[in-house]
Amino acid sequence: MTPRVSKKKGLRRELLVVASVLVLLVGGGIAAYPAALHKVAIRQVGQVCPDNAYDSYTETSTGAGSFTLCLMLNVEEGECLSGLGSPDTLARVDCAGAEVEATVLKLVTGTADETACAEGSTPVVYPQPPTTYCLGKPAP
Repeated sequence: MTPRVSKKKGLRRELLVVASVLVLLVGGGIAAYPAALHKVAIRQVGQVCPDNAYDSYTETSTGAGSFTLCLMLNVEEGECLSGLGSPDTLARVDCAGAEVEATVLKLVTGTADETACAEGSTPVVYPQPPTTYCLGKPAP
Protein backbone atom coordinates (compact mmCIF):
# COMPACT_ATOMS: atom_id res chain seq x y z
CA MET A 1 0.00 0.00 0.00
CA THR A 2 1.40 3.40 -1.02
CA PRO A 3 0.85 6.22 1.49
CA ARG A 4 -0.98 9.27 0.26
CA VAL A 5 1.12 12.41 0.37
CA SER A 6 -0.51 15.75 0.98
CA LYS A 7 0.48 18.71 -1.18
CA LYS A 8 0.96 20.76 2.00
CA LYS A 9 4.68 21.09 2.79
CA GLY A 10 4.41 20.41 6.54
CA LEU A 11 2.43 17.21 6.10
CA ARG A 12 4.77 15.92 3.41
CA ARG A 13 7.84 16.40 5.63
CA GLU A 14 6.06 14.72 8.51
CA LEU A 15 5.30 11.72 6.30
CA LEU A 16 8.94 11.49 5.24
CA VAL A 17 10.11 11.46 8.86
CA VAL A 18 7.57 8.74 9.65
CA ALA A 19 8.97 6.70 6.74
CA SER A 20 12.42 6.91 8.38
CA VAL A 21 10.95 5.74 11.65
CA LEU A 22 9.34 2.72 10.01
CA VAL A 23 12.64 1.69 8.43
CA LEU A 24 14.34 1.88 11.82
CA LEU A 25 11.71 -0.09 13.69
CA VAL A 26 11.21 -2.80 11.07
CA GLY A 27 14.82 -3.15 9.98
CA GLY A 28 16.33 -2.89 13.44
CA GLY A 29 19.07 -0.51 12.33
CA ILE A 30 19.66 3.16 11.75
CA ALA A 31 18.41 4.11 8.31
CA ALA A 32 16.79 6.95 6.42
CA TYR A 33 14.35 7.49 3.62
CA PRO A 34 16.56 9.10 0.92
CA ALA A 35 14.31 12.12 0.31
CA ALA A 36 13.94 12.89 4.03
CA LEU A 37 15.87 15.88 5.35
CA HIS A 38 16.41 14.10 8.67
CA LYS A 39 17.47 10.57 9.56
CA VAL A 40 17.29 8.67 12.82
CA ALA A 41 20.56 8.97 14.72
CA ILE A 42 19.54 7.50 18.09
CA ARG A 43 16.55 5.68 19.56
CA GLN A 44 16.43 6.96 23.13
CA VAL A 45 14.29 5.45 25.90
CA GLY A 46 12.46 8.36 27.49
CA GLN A 47 11.86 11.78 26.08
CA VAL A 48 15.18 13.60 25.89
CA CYS A 49 17.93 13.41 23.28
CA PRO A 50 21.47 13.52 24.68
CA ASP A 51 22.39 16.76 22.93
CA ASN A 52 20.57 19.89 21.75
CA ALA A 53 21.86 19.39 18.21
CA TYR A 54 19.18 16.81 17.43
CA ASP A 55 15.60 17.39 16.38
CA SER A 56 13.33 14.81 17.97
CA TYR A 57 10.19 12.74 17.56
CA THR A 58 8.66 11.25 20.71
CA GLU A 59 6.28 8.29 20.73
CA THR A 60 4.29 7.73 23.90
CA SER A 61 2.60 4.41 24.60
CA THR A 62 0.82 3.25 27.73
CA GLY A 63 1.85 -0.39 27.32
CA ALA A 64 5.33 -0.32 25.82
CA GLY A 65 6.61 2.90 27.36
CA SER A 66 7.80 5.94 25.49
CA PHE A 67 10.82 6.52 23.33
CA THR A 68 12.34 9.39 21.43
CA LEU A 69 13.95 9.29 18.03
CA CYS A 70 16.81 11.76 17.86
CA LEU A 71 17.01 13.07 14.31
CA MET A 72 20.02 14.47 12.47
CA LEU A 73 20.38 16.11 9.08
CA ASN A 74 20.28 13.82 6.05
CA VAL A 75 22.10 15.95 3.46
CA GLU A 76 25.21 15.62 1.30
CA GLU A 77 28.06 17.94 0.37
CA GLY A 78 27.04 20.45 -2.27
CA GLU A 79 23.33 20.46 -1.40
CA CYS A 80 21.66 23.79 -0.70
CA LEU A 81 19.16 24.49 2.07
CA SER A 82 16.57 27.05 3.07
CA GLY A 83 14.38 27.41 6.16
CA LEU A 84 17.22 26.76 8.60
CA GLY A 85 15.33 28.22 11.55
CA SER A 86 13.01 25.24 12.06
CA PRO A 87 12.69 21.58 11.06
CA ASP A 88 9.21 22.49 9.82
CA THR A 89 10.57 24.92 7.23
CA LEU A 90 13.87 23.21 6.35
CA ALA A 91 14.04 22.34 2.66
CA ARG A 92 16.50 21.31 -0.04
CA VAL A 93 16.51 23.95 -2.74
CA ASP A 94 18.12 24.54 -6.11
CA CYS A 95 21.55 26.06 -5.49
CA ALA A 96 20.89 28.65 -8.23
CA GLY A 97 17.70 29.84 -6.51
CA ALA A 98 17.25 33.04 -4.55
CA GLU A 99 15.94 31.20 -1.45
CA VAL A 100 19.26 29.49 -0.64
CA GLU A 101 20.34 30.19 2.95
CA ALA A 102 23.26 27.76 3.20
CA THR A 103 25.29 25.23 1.25
CA VAL A 104 26.64 22.02 2.75
CA LEU A 105 30.34 22.75 2.25
CA LYS A 106 31.68 19.66 3.98
CA LEU A 107 30.43 16.44 5.57
CA VAL A 108 32.75 14.63 7.97
CA THR A 109 31.62 11.23 9.24
CA GLY A 110 33.34 9.54 12.15
CA THR A 111 34.09 12.78 14.01
CA ALA A 112 32.01 15.24 15.99
CA ASP A 113 34.34 18.23 15.96
CA GLU A 114 33.57 21.87 15.20
CA THR A 115 37.22 22.42 14.24
CA ALA A 116 36.69 20.18 11.20
CA CYS A 117 35.00 23.18 9.59
CA ALA A 118 36.86 26.06 7.98
CA GLU A 119 36.75 29.49 9.56
CA GLY A 120 33.63 31.34 8.51
CA SER A 121 31.50 28.22 8.08
CA THR A 122 28.86 27.10 10.57
CA PRO A 123 29.43 23.68 12.15
CA VAL A 124 26.50 21.38 12.92
CA VAL A 125 27.82 18.59 15.15
CA TYR A 126 26.16 15.33 16.18
CA PRO A 127 27.90 13.18 18.82
CA GLN A 128 26.11 9.91 17.89
CA PRO A 129 26.89 8.77 15.27
CA PRO A 130 29.84 11.18 15.18
CA THR A 131 29.10 13.50 12.27
CA THR A 132 30.00 17.08 11.44
CA TYR A 133 28.32 19.19 8.78
CA CYS A 134 29.93 22.46 7.72
CA LEU A 135 27.39 24.94 6.36
CA GLY A 136 28.32 28.11 4.59
CA LYS A 137 27.10 30.93 2.45
CA PRO A 138 26.14 29.96 -1.07
CA ALA A 139 28.68 30.81 -3.74
CA PRO A 140 27.85 34.08 -5.55
